[in-house]
Amino acid sequence: MEVTGVLSVNNALEPQDIEVTPTTEDITIEPAEGCYIRSVVVKAIPNNGGGTGNDGGGTDSGNNG
Repeated sequence: MEVTGVLSVNNALEPQDIEVTPTTEDITIEPAEGCYIRSVVVKAIPNNGGGTGNDGGGTDSGNNG
């Protein structure tokens, strides 16, 4: 037995681009009425200034030889 389906996009729908800022809570994204989601951009987490200035990039001392 073979099951086939047809996927069609209603041309009347408008594309919607969504931007979200990550939080500690779950994020659910749904398109607005009459729209479909074209893209989702996740923004960087804002720096609250509480760090030490180290970007976590390692301990490179500048000696590469």
